[in-house]
Amino acid sequence: LDKTFVVSDELLSNNIKSTTQSIVFNADRSVQKIQHKDSFGGIVRDDVFTYTTNQITEVRTLSDGQAVTYKYHLDTLETEII
Repeated sequence: LDKTFVVSDELLSNNIKSTTQSIVFNADRSVQKIQHKDSFGGIVRDDVFTYTTNQITEVRTLSDGQAVTYKYHLDTLETEII
């Protein structure tokens, strides 16, 4: 079986055309999440960050529920996309 998975450009792109980005910070000033909002203030995508030793995990979720996870490995400087 072919398990081809098509990922939306809006999930992979760092910037989404015709949106503004609002950043929410944690108490320690690290980024908690970035919200990409359309011109009406609706959230197009949420990017939520969690931090562990030597890794930052970013989960990007579109308003329709599609999601992709980026794992940034700080020790190897590799990025894993799940």
